[in-house]
Order: sequence, then structure tokens, then C-alpha cells
Amino acid sequence: MLKWFDKLLIKLAKKILNKYAPKGEFIAYINEEEEKILKKLGGYGKPVNETGIKSFFDIGKLVPKPLRKPAKKIIGLGKKIIKTAVNVVQKAVSWITPSFPTFDASFGDTPMDNYEQGLLLNKQSNDASIPVIYGERMLGGTRVFLESSGSQNQSLYMALVLCEGEIQSIEEIYVDDRLVTWTGALSHGTQVNSNDSYYRRSGVSYIQVQPFFGTDTQSSSSLLSTLSSWGSNHTLSGVCYLAFRFLWNQDVFGAIPQVKVKLKGKKIVTLNSSLVESSETYSTNPAFCILDYLRNTRYGKGLATTDIDLQSFYDASVV
Repeated sequence: MLKWFDKLLIKLAKKILNKYAPKGEFIAYINEEEEKILKKLGGYGKPVNETGIKSFFDIGKLVPKPLRKPAKKIIGLGKKIIKTAVNVVQKAVSWITPSFPTFDASFGDTPMDNYEQGLLLNKQSNDASIPVIYGERMLGGTRVFLESSGSQNQSLYMALVLCEGEIQSIEEIYVDDRLVTWTGALSHGTQVNSNDSYYRRSGVSYIQVQPFFGTDTQSSSSLLSTLSSWGSNHTLSGVCYLAFRFLWNQDVFGAIPQVKVKLKGKKIVTLNSSLVESSETYSTNPAFCILDYLRNTRYGKGLATTDIDLQSFYDASVV
């Protein structure tokens, strides 16, 4: 099996060489016999640019009319060979290559639509904003840690930040647009393994996950702590995130996995009719969500309670 660095070099080389290929042509493998056939049909068979790679351009035009019909059959066979070679290369893609997400056609193109689509992406950053999620929704995340391990780099470890905490629950996890089932509940701080027919094969689970709901006192991930680069101080306190370990299998993963999560979001303080505050709990009431944002000093406006008419928020909550 190719090592991850070799795979990265192959992928980059393919992209660069195709970029500088003559118009309408791309890199493919052929053997000596196939080269002879193409030359007999009028293929140029010599380098045409600074890459030094041979080109067999305008084959059809260079073939005499009586030979064009049989030539088309041979060219068709060549295309099948090229397609097969490209598929083989694509299957050998390493962890390092990002995959590209797909979007629901129902999305529009307004600024809010674009923002919504952006929330479903997996980004990689150390200074991206962290969303605040009220209620239930689907979202992607920001990769803040990514490292491969093992004798052949077969394990990929990832920390994917989702949103501000503390949240109520993580309902579902999709990997490369497939809903994953697990050996247990997606509970705070608990490691579980993939347990469906796609991500578990021949008794091997290809995904491990450890969710963290974003408490201020959460501990470091025991899943990521198997690496020397993730220590006991890496708690990401107050941040909801997922710790992953993916086990490489080219029939399961074609690149860095894209993750989407359905969750029930931020726990917030609510008010009763006497304006007594509750302990933080899950609520989708818009009045209390706005109140939380106005008073929160970490991600919100940070207003003092004395500057807010609490009665008006309670009244709005019961409308």
C-alpha cells in the first residue's frame, strides 16, 4: 500500500501535469504496443511542451480516410484504457486530499443561502468563527487538528469543532453523506465505533468517535490522547467538538472524510412567570434564545441583566 506522502505526491503530480497538458488531453498510462498502434495511426508520439511527455494529438485527422473506421475502434479502446487508469489513480488517493462536498439543489443563491451552505462545509482553520446553534439543525465543522499515525499512516485522527457549548445532544453523524450507526449512544465523552455494513466490515470498525458537548469542565479526549501531540491541556473547554479516528481503507474512504452532524444545540436559561431563572436547559423558544445571546459574555453582546427588561422577554416567550 502506498504511504500517505507518496500518495500526496502522486495526486499533486497528476494535477500539475494535466494542467500543462495540450488542450483536450490528459495524463494516462499506455504500454509500448499501444504506443506503436497510436504512431501507426498518425499520432505524433513526441514531447510537445516543457513537461517532456509525449503527445499523440489529432490522431483522427492524420489517419487516411480508408483507415478511419478501424481507427475509431482502436481509439475507443484507448479511451477505455485511459478511463480505467484514471479510476485506479483516483482510488489510490490519500488522506491528505480533500473531498468536495455536494449541496442540495434546493439551496438558493442569496447571502443567507450561501451562509447556510457554508455551515455544512468542513473547513480547516485555527481562527475561524465558532457558530452558536439554537434548536436543532445540521451542520459541518472546522478541523482544528488532523494527524495520521501508524506504520503506514493508516490511522487518521481528527478534532472537528462544531459549535459553542454546552449543547443538548448529538443526534446523527454523516460521513461522506452516509448516516453512520454506532455501537452505543453518542454521549458526552464516550467512545463508540461504527457498526453499520459500510463502515464496519469483516469485524473491523473504520470509524471511532468521541463526542464532547462543550462543557466548561470537559476533559481531554482519550481517543486523541494516544498521540503525543494531543495532551491533557487540550480540553477545548466550552466548545462542542468530535474526536475521530478513521482507519484507512481505499474501498471505504477516497480522501479526508467529510462530516455532517445533526444536533440539538445550546442549553440556555429560561424564565418562569415570576422571572426566576432556571438552570441551563435545552429550549427552542426564540425569546429565550435572544436573551441568551444578549447576555452571554463569550459569544454574545454581554449585556448586564439590569440593562434588560426581563418581563418583556417572558411575555414574548408565551405568545
